[in-house]
Amino acid sequence: MIFSFSFVNNIFAQERIDVVYLKNGSIIKGTIIEQIPNVSIKIETKDGSVFFYKIDEVEKMTKEKVASSNNESESEKLMMYENAKKSPLTAVALSFMLTSTGHLYADNWGRGLLFTGGRLTGSAMVLIGLNKIEVSYDEDEEITNKGKNLIYLGIGLISVLSIWEMVDAAQEVKKYNRNLYQKITGKKAPMHLSFNFKPIYNPVQNTYNLGVGMTYTF
Repeated sequence: MIFSFSFVNNIFAQERIDVVYLKNGSIIKGTIIEQIPNVSIKIETKDGSVFFYKIDEVEKMTKEKVASSNNESESEKLMMYENAKKSPLTAVALSFMLTSTGHLYADNWGRGLLFTGGRLTGSAMVLIGLNKIEVSYDEDEEITNKGKNLIYLGIGLISVLSIWEMVDAAQEVKKYNRNLYQKITGKKAPMHLSFNFKPIYNPVQNTYNLGVGMTYTF
């Protein structure tokens, strides 16, 4: 009797999942793996993604039966993706504030460290240049000029890599989102091609022409 009861109880447990209703309208289904009363919860979805929410964001939590097909609807998958995807603008801001953090956010820190190495190289060039100028005391014009050139090159290298890193971090986040979309939905991420029409003023002929702009986004 004990064995039969345990077996039935186990099957019943497997047929139910945790469902978290958020105040923003989102619905997350999975297994609550951590719950701090009146503070926060962590829920792991079927695909292995883990979401963290403060209790203030939660409307209610329930347990629901899993459909026999055990498949989420397309809308649920898209909702999961929208909740888990990352912002390219956040990656740009992080890279601007501290090198390699944008790539860390994009889950590709190794690539970010390459930019960090390049920017450190530029900083070293600036320091060596300053040292050459300080040692020469303007007595050796050739050494002074070499020092200035190193400073200019170092600053240029840092500036170029800083801008490049911000752009690259944003692209890495888009790549992360594409992979996440495919992981959740099992489909390749859709691409959107749009055309924008706008008037362009021609000052020579004092006329307006119709211009066409193309935007290709994920």
